[in-house]
Amino acid sequence: MIDSMLGALNLIALVATFAAGLGTFAFLRGHKWHEWASGSVSVLAFVAVTLIWLVFYRAIGFPGWMRWPTQLFESVSQPWPSQSVQTQPASAGDVFVKPDYYSINHKGWQHNTTPAGDVFTCYSCGAQFQVQLDYGPELPADATYRSNKDFLATLSTEAAQKDFADSLIRRAIPLQSGFTISIGRIGLSMIGGLDVLQFSAVVEMPGTISHDNSMVGIHKNRMMKLTLNYFDGAMNEQASAAINDLYSSLRFF
Repeated sequence: MIDSMLGALNLIALVATFAAGLGTFAFLRGHKWHEWASGSVSVLAFVAVTLIWLVFYRAIGFPGWMRWPTQLFESVSQPWPSQSVQTQPASAGDVFVKPDYYSINHKGWQHNTTPAGDVFTCYSCGAQFQVQLDYGPELPADATYRSNKDFLATLSTEAAQKDFADSLIRRAIPLQSGFTISIGRIGLSMIGGLDVLQFSAVVEMPGTISHDNSMVGIHKNRMMKLTLNYFDGAMNEQASAAINDLYSSLRFF
């Protein structure tokens, strides 16, 4: 606020100086001291007189001349402090960070933390789409694989990949449930800098069909599983874009 008041004084002083210069020059003309000046010389004389007043004001320390003219107008146009408060970008509040594991920008998705992992539900997709990212317990010392490279090496064939994917789904959906499970596309991929096994599955339940698209890998000595679930017929252009944005923002540490 003080800066703005000084800026206003600066502008007033600037106008006063030019007025003083103009008045002085008019006084000289009135006393016929101007006969030696005409045309462009008169303009130069006016400028010279104005500069003399400028030097005078600076000499007495008038606050209006503590800054250059270009800064004077900038100072007057500055907003009040309440209008110039800097705010964080809106996207900053949409970034979720799981310390030591990953970060993800879930703009357009509702985030919830559950005992099973972090769940992201799309509220801009026009239908129910849910992504869950969870970690298993630390691998024991006698685990079949001790690194992600070792894990993916055991899945070098499509048959091995399908067996693993089927067993993983069966842990969540017991055989006695009566649901029909079929594995679709499957293969090695990468997301967030981590190599993973990616597969899609279709689960047929009474009255509905569910799609399960998963990515699995070993990260931080734990099995990581990223799963997208949605019902048959729900996929649309808007949802596809939202899923791509969510996945492309994921970064594993």
